[in-house]
Amino acid sequence: MLFCINYCKTADALFKNGALAIDRYKCPDWPDLVHEVTQTCHVAVHFDLIAGNGHLAETDWEVVDRLAAMTDTPYINVHLGAMASDYPSVSLDHPSSGDALQITKKYITEVNELARRFGSHRVIVENVPYTSTAGKILRTSVEPEIITCVIQETDCGLLLDLAHARISAHYLGMPAWDYVMKLPLERLKELHITGVQPVNGVLNDHLALTEEDWAFLKRALEMIRLGDWPLPWMAAFEYGGLGQVFAWRNEPSVIANQAPKLYRMIKELTD
Repeated sequence: MLFCINYCKTADALFKNGALAIDRYKCPDWPDLVHEVTQTCHVAVHFDLIAGNGHLAETDWEVVDRLAAMTDTPYINVHLGAMASDYPSVSLDHPSSGDALQITKKYITEVNELARRFGSHRVIVENVPYTSTAGKILRTSVEPEIITCVIQETDCGLLLDLAHARISAHYLGMPAWDYVMKLPLERLKELHITGVQPVNGVLNDHLALTEEDWAFLKRALEMIRLGDWPLPWMAAFEYGGLGQVFAWRNEPSVIANQAPKLYRMIKELTD
């Protein structure tokens, strides 16, 4: 299993100084950035593809094909990200069964379009974070039964974001581990890792890992070690990033202290 970290200037300075061991950078699907970063390190592209909002048809598929090929990124990821603005008549946190069915069918239709284009074996579906009325994502986007239905009906894989799962579980009012175990883990292909903490009263991710985060991660990695979950092709530490949204989450000390520990934990699974 490869170890990746979100590309950011802070991480890159550590990497170039020999203070950071990684297999690849995880980069957004920005062609100029991907081209730049591949000059010094391998890249895993994370695509900004969203099912459920009707905009997949606007995607420049030539760019997706080119970025995946030039970086040897094996999977095309897609988010189940229907938002309140996409369905103004649907209740954000109390959708009717009819509304939930409508959105699920939309997910299946759009993910199947990806599967036909790339092959279902190359498409992975990511669970997104739901924060109830504090956010914009519909509850229907994160119900584990719906995620499972979409993946099974399309025969695609699962991109398990542990932080997203913990956030969603909190606002759904269920234990985080119970939430994770309701997902189709036999389809696990990729793993995302980051800390979860309240920010302005709302749980947020892309933060440093706390003791609770480490404990949850260890539990997940043990499931992989035991063979109860498949070995993902890569695990990504999602601390840090680009742009103003990440400006306060790029502390060198966090990356320097936590990335090496994560690297060792990931590599121990295949040693």
